Amino acid sequence: MTLKWFGLSAVGLGLVAMSASCGDSSSSSGGSAGAHSGGASNAGGSSGSSAGSHHGGSSGSAGNGASGSSNGGNATGGNTTGGAAGASEAGAANRGGEAGASEAGAAGDANGGNAGSGASAGNAGTSGSGGSGGTPSCNDSNASTIDSYNPTFGCAHLSDSDPSDGESWLVYDAGFSVDPKTHYVWYESQSTAGSLAVVTAFCGTLTVAGISGFHVPTIDELRTLAFGCPATAPGGTCPIHDPDCLSKQCGGLGTGSLCASCLGSGTSDYMNPDSTLKNQLFHTSSLCSDCGATPEEWDYGPGNGNFVPQNVGFSRTALCVRTSAPAGL
Repeated sequence: MTLKWFGLSAVGLGLVAMSASCGDSSSSSGGSAGAHSGGASNAGGSSGSSAGSHHGGSSGSAGNGASGSSNGGNATGGNTTGGAAGASEAGAANRGGEAGASEAGAAGDANGGNAGSGASAGNAGTSGSGGSGGTPSCNDSNASTIDSYNPTFGCAHLSDSDPSDGESWLVYDAGFSVDPKTHYVWYESQSTAGSLAVVTAFCGTLTVAGISGFHVPTIDELRTLAFGCPATAPGGTCPIHDPDCLSKQCGGLGTGSLCASCLGSGTSDYMNPDSTLKNQLFHTSSLCSDCGATPEEWDYGPGNGNFVPQNVGFSRTALCVRTSAPAGL
């Protein structure tokens, strides 16, 4: 299934602006039909002819030169360089016209012709048949995803296995994912793994698709991916919280039902069911204040839906998060 995002890009608007601002000055070899780089205004040049401006336009009648002068006439003012039929830079057959190029009009050059300064042109450039604009389909040939296009970040694919559970997952071809529920931006690097210190350094310098500002998630941020175990899912009774409640008791060790874990049958039973980040423990930056003599961090265990103290020196695949979505996402 494909859902396209439509909008005017800054590039498209820029091209229209360019073609709309190209000419006012009089031509050194043009006629009344167009200035040196413009439309029908500012007619007449010092040696122009009756056949049109230097770059195009309809036939003129106010040129100072004779119809056959060295700089005018049919040699340069007529169909060779300009004229109503389309100059070398104009007309439907070359850059513009109804074919929809972003630099030309229906019958004239972006720099001249009947369309003036391309005022009626650029509109066809983005959406016209044969124009230079357009939106890619982003179709990933997967009937279970909703495909979309973002003009800044490209193609994305939304998975939502159960619309009633409040969970879904948006994967961008550029390499990052977004949780639509929280608007957090996630990035997992299968090629980078190491201790908490290693992963912290990696996330701090990460830039993907122009997005930076990533960090190792806190236990609260990682908990937003928890699912299905009532005590430890977001909003559950377990009181663990960074930075105010990170002791063993806060994490459910010895507190009974407040943080009761659930016995799972696999490795990702209690994780966002649409997430691609399902299969293992990840580092968090939340340290357990009384879990042992060596520094230990709190991780979330998706297999049983509980919180697990782990040595910060253990190697984990790098998982980074940005909790404020960038503009345009």
